[in-house]
Amino acid sequence: MADGTLMLHEGSELFSALQNADADARQALMQQIMELMYSWSQKSQFDLDDQVKLRPYLTTLLRLSHECPFEEERLKCQELLRDLKDEYQINIPQRLQTRPSQFIDTSEMWG
Repeated sequence: MADGTLMLHEGSELFSALQNADADARQALMQQIMELMYSWSQKSQFDLDDQVKLRPYLTTLLRLSHECPFEEERLKCQELLRDLKDEYQINIPQRLQTRPSQFIDTSEMWG
């Protein structure tokens, strides 16, 4: 990976500031995340090794695109994933299930 910028934000650190109550701070971070992902995805020699490195970030974006409590950030995550898939042909992981728990049936939660 020629550009090490993405790797500076290991694990969930990149996304942890989205927990901020300040909408402006969340919006600024979301813009930074989108720019980082777009610039990294535009590399001319994007290969399988790069996709493996990007996967943890994609799975976090996928989770946030469905579960983020802030609608604007949730929609931005959906937009980013869609763009990465459509414009850059990056394989986006899919949710394995739509219910909150695989151990407790939905009918038992909201019975």
